[in-house]
Amino acid sequence: MSENEIPNTTDDEPELNDADDAMLDITEVCEFWGGNKNPIDPSSLYRSIARGEHDPPIKFGNLSRWSRKRLIALRKRKLADALRKAARNEGGV
Repeated sequence: MSENEIPNTTDDEPELNDADDAMLDITEVCEFWGGNKNPIDPSSLYRSIARGEHDPPIKFGNLSRWSRKRLIALRKRKLADALRKAARNEGGV
């Protein structure tokens, strides 16, 4: 790897285009999780970060930003986990 290359953070992240790797502010992250009409409250996001359920923001000076690419990967993992749990419950386990 050359010194200018940025290593992948995890192997399970999907291949996405540059628009998917935008940096989102707190309002955009809350809308990402709750939708435009009913975004989650920022305090809910920070509580889930404290519990280890979400990545903390990346700090740029006094700005906090989240990678859209990482949010998409997390949403896919959470959905897959929920589907596996539902399938186990249907099987009587």
